Amino acid sequence: MPVPATRRRHLSGDIPSATHDSPPWAVATGGASTLSGQSRHGKVAPTMSRLAAVARDLYRAGGGYFLENLEDEVITEHGGNVTNDETRGASGIDNMADVGGTDDMASLTNNLHDYPVTRSEDYGAKGDGKTDSTKAFEEAWNAACSTKGKPRIFIPKGQYLVGPLMFKGPCKSGMVLKVKGQVVASTNLNIYKMNWIEFQYIDGLVISGGGRFNGQGASAWPHNECKKKRNCKVPPMSLVFSFVTNATISKISSIDSKFFHMHVFASKNMKFKFIKIIAPESSPNTDGIHIAESSNIKVIDSIIHTGDDCISIGPGSHNLLIARVFCGPGHGISIGSLGKYANEKDVVGLKVNNCTLSGTDNGLRIKTWQSSPSFLKVTDFIFEDIIMKNVYNPIIIDQEYCPFEHCAEKDPSLVKIKNIKFKNIKGTSTSEVAIKLKCSDSHPCEGVELSNINLKYNGENKNAITMSTCVNAHVISNGNVNPKSCI
Repeated sequence: MPVPATRRRHLSGDIPSATHDSPPWAVATGGASTLSGQSRHGKVAPTMSRLAAVARDLYRAGGGYFLENLEDEVITEHGGNVTNDETRGASGIDNMADVGGTDDMASLTNNLHDYPVTRSEDYGAKGDGKTDSTKAFEEAWNAACSTKGKPRIFIPKGQYLVGPLMFKGPCKSGMVLKVKGQVVASTNLNIYKMNWIEFQYIDGLVISGGGRFNGQGASAWPHNECKKKRNCKVPPMSLVFSFVTNATISKISSIDSKFFHMHVFASKNMKFKFIKIIAPESSPNTDGIHIAESSNIKVIDSIIHTGDDCISIGPGSHNLLIARVFCGPGHGISIGSLGKYANEKDVVGLKVNNCTLSGTDNGLRIKTWQSSPSFLKVTDFIFEDIIMKNVYNPIIIDQEYCPFEHCAEKDPSLVKIKNIKFKNIKGTSTSEVAIKLKCSDSHPCEGVELSNINLKYNGENKNAITMSTCVNAHVISNGNVNPKSCI
């Protein structure tokens, strides 16, 4: 079953429509040398220990709900089975590589039939960071996917250099991928058609193990012109989940993606927990997790430090939960951009709670294009119990969104925003306008509720205070709201 061509339209409003030919800047080489294990990324991203220290400082300063028990071990092991309580704080995030045991889908991880990628007589992957292990990974997947019972692909410690991989189902049973080592992407951009590692048509997927996926993004970032051009060559995304159902992705890291770190498309009933995503603040389009055309998706107990949106939500998404996520730096948690393409579907049902945003360009953002080709709705959102630490736009609805220097779109957005609640949000803003609600002239925002908001100014103008601005927005204000609500 082919992947719809329209799927790439739902990547992000921050990028234009794109072509996917082999990039001309890539230097083609022959043989095993087409894969390079050497990263051009000269600087090392801040360690998780440093991020955890920042998070602890936030909590001690009066913020950081979900990090309350960061230094305690919330994950507990009983006979090798990991249990956790989603209502508790994130913990063990800085030491996920040391956490063993199985995942939520325990029924899939007992009495497993292992397929280690390094088994020389069958696959022969080399964990030396130099040998091309692409074929070994493909063969291990194909063997496990065709096995009835409980197959598990095991990637032991080491560095495994691989090019583009398609892990495609349907399989004869649920699939388990346990990653202890580091999977490293090729820096030869010429070998990628679309993505780096993609999972398709799988029911019952578990990925865990404390391992790492290294996209070696510094090989692509200098050539990324998608912030400047409407038509650009899109670099490969690191981990893509298409038409996946009933999945748990936990205790893994993704660093330095060439484009998005993780992309969820046309999938349902997926949980991402105890995830670490790291890329430099200056890295372009390195969204942490992008979700589109999907339902019943949870992102919980994770840390995202990146150069774009920590989490972005595209058209056709329903019933999403984001809880106890630490975001920063980056562009915050964004819905959109929406309304750029024809036939986009509604976004309904989002809850974001107990999250901390630190040093981000935006906090909680909804963005839509002007001159929308079709009508759609954005409705039933709750943002609750959020900490902002020096965020430039803590609360923002922007229905005149355009990331380019010159934008031809002038007509009002046809995206209708309704029933959006912002509750119990506190912290500091580095801009004087802490609440910006700029809605459509033809479809004003309705039912926007501001309850118990306390955002103080912490910028260069020491005499300034925070304020709010509202255009075409019907706002309800409850409790104490600072800055004063613009009703």
